[in-house]
Amino acid sequence: MITTILEPAADGTLHVPLPAMWKLGKFRVSVEVEPLAGVPLAEHAVVRLRRDLPDDEVKAGETGTVVHVYEGGAGYEVEFLGERKRPKLVTVEPADIELAD
Repeated sequence: MITTILEPAADGTLHVPLPAMWKLGKFRVSVEVEPLAGVPLAEHAVVRLRRDLPDDEVKAGETGTVVHVYEGGAGYEVEFLGERKRPKLVTVEPADIELAD
C-alpha cells in the first residue's frame, strides 16, 4: 500500500508516484480522498461559507473563491458574488469556510 499526500496539477489531475521497482505494468488503484487538517487551502479554491457574516452581508452557504492565503492558512481573502452586482471581498478564518462540493 502506498500512502501519499498529493497536490492537484493545474488541470486538476492527481499523479501518484510509483516505486521505480514497479516499472510499467497494470495496477488496481483504490482512492480515498480527504482534506488534511492544518493544510491551508490553495488560492482559487472554491469554498462555502459556514456561517452568516452580517457585517459583510454574506450568508452561510454562499460559495466564493479564495483569492489570497494569509500566513500559511491563518486566514483567507475570499471573493463572494452571490446575487450581488459586484463581488464582495471578505477576510475569513479557516473555521468560517469549507471546500465546496
